[in-house]
Amino acid sequence: MNDENVLEQMGNNPNPSVAIMDRTTIVDIADASIDKDKQVIPEEEPLIDTKGNKKILFWLLSVFTSTGQFFFGNFFSAFAAEANVTGALMGFITSIRNLLSSVFQPFIGYLSDKLGRKFILFIGIFLNFAITVPLIFFESTWLIVTIAIIQALSLSIFVPTWNALLGDVTKPEIRATFIGKIASLGRLISVSFSLAIALIFYLTNVYEGWVIGGWTVYIDWRVQYSIAFAIAAVNSLIASALILSLKETRSEDLTHNRPQMRIAFQDKNFMKFVAFYSLFGFSLSFFWPVSPILQVKYLNMEFYQIAILSSVFIMVMSLVQVISGKLSDKFGRKPLFVFGAFVLVFYPVSMLPAIVTGNWLWLIAANTLAGFGTGTFFVSLNALTLDLAPDDLMGAYSGIRELFFGITTFCGSLASGFIIDSLESSYGLFFTIFWMLIGISILRFFASVGFFFVTESLPKNVREDRQNGKLNSG
Repeated sequence: MNDENVLEQMGNNPNPSVAIMDRTTIVDIADASIDKDKQVIPEEEPLIDTKGNKKILFWLLSVFTSTGQFFFGNFFSAFAAEANVTGALMGFITSIRNLLSSVFQPFIGYLSDKLGRKFILFIGIFLNFAITVPLIFFESTWLIVTIAIIQALSLSIFVPTWNALLGDVTKPEIRATFIGKIASLGRLISVSFSLAIALIFYLTNVYEGWVIGGWTVYIDWRVQYSIAFAIAAVNSLIASALILSLKETRSEDLTHNRPQMRIAFQDKNFMKFVAFYSLFGFSLSFFWPVSPILQVKYLNMEFYQIAILSSVFIMVMSLVQVISGKLSDKFGRKPLFVFGAFVLVFYPVSMLPAIVTGNWLWLIAANTLAGFGTGTFFVSLNALTLDLAPDDLMGAYSGIRELFFGITTFCGSLASGFIIDSLESSYGLFFTIFWMLIGISILRFFASVGFFFVTESLPKNVREDRQNGKLNSG
């Protein structure tokens, strides 16, 4: 980035070695010294550099990868609950996905720093396509566990590489804004798909048994989930094809004398951030096995209702991301993610009215709150990670962050699953969910306090330079 504004005016310090000048040159120099509007300004490095790719390619990749991951991630746990997995097994599936989607990220991120982003991105998203296909046809317990493991591995390949790619093409001054916009577009498109499918399934539920044009209106739960997983698979396949047309974004001049990954572990500001982020992840993960059990087993929610909840969450999060990305670039990362963390503290207890009344519509308000907190929290954290990382270790930094996050969320989700089974066998499902939600909010509150001690990654002077118009937005 450039902290200075422009070079000195042309002609103020003429080169004494130049002995002969024509009259036109002398006049131009004289005019430049008088008229400040004629000063020569060097072209600043753009804050967004697509490395020879068209910007629309990044937007399309965001749309198709987000839609594929949305339909898999939002319906896989509910599908497992419909297949009657136990609370302990649900906790294991959730926890193993957390662990395996994170544990290899440092290595994969560092590998992408060395070898480039394109090939590794393709492997990650194509694997996601391949492993989703069996869910369209089968639902045995062993298959669900196997797919959970392999799909988590595909995420561990894709996520750090995609984050590093976004770091490749952006400068810190505009990074959060760009990440917020590109993530939001992808998620908003995925929401439109989800709402359309939810409407179709809602109508089939309302008019179930009717005969229209000789066809009986009926789509059972298995077919509904098959459609969702088919949408996920198709979007991942399209994203794989788009990646093949992507030009490499990793700078070629970084291939030699590349810093070792140990630099990240020696970075005190980064490791302090990772420690508090992982602790907060532990508190977040206690809720994850509770959610599908609450929706499917306690409230008996149908597919279209779950789709509506997911869509509300994504819509709010996507809109908030655009705003919070800009605010993060303007005021710094720390205020945004601290605020977002404390919003997420109240998400579990915001579900209590739904538990007490048995009405799933209360969850719409809860998911609105969750979307607001998540949109504020994660876009700032992603930008902070890339800010702290050297240009040639962005993938490694992103991967290391998720490694520790994955370990703690593995422990939290696994413990939560066993606690759910233990409490339910003794006190019943209502008591279990009710007190779990209260306990999780309390745990999140104490974990979120640590973010006050995280170091700001976007210096105030850089923010002020940008606000004063000294930096080119590219």
